[in-house]
Amino acid sequence: MTENFKPQPGQICWNELNASDLEAAKKFYSEVMGWTSQDMPDYQYTLFLNDGVPVAGYMDIAFIADGDQIPPNWFVYLTVANMDEALAKVNSNGGAVMKEPFHVDNMGTIAIVVDAAKAVVGLVEPD
Repeated sequence: MTENFKPQPGQICWNELNASDLEAAKKFYSEVMGWTSQDMPDYQYTLFLNDGVPVAGYMDIAFIADGDQIPPNWFVYLTVANMDEALAKVNSNGGAVMKEPFHVDNMGTIAIVVDAAKAVVGLVEPD
């Protein structure tokens, strides 16, 4: 996320491409969307930028648990006001926590959940 972007609870706050060919993704989105890319030196992560503003991220699917069984995909993150309350609501409404909350600098606390329809989504409580 950028420091000027302040998502509200319930809004989509981030999109991430999980795939195994970074160079192909960089070329494709550069040609199709006009995006540039910036590798993150402290992480195995690449940002996609539109006019210098981060709009999405790229992570090698090999770093995801069971990544060899998951096809390349775009993954969405939704903003929550309070992670503990959100996870309690997930659990009480037919969902489940797949990855317990963890913190990412300059972003916030993240958890990965599965909803009642068995779709996987990320939750973010911004810093």
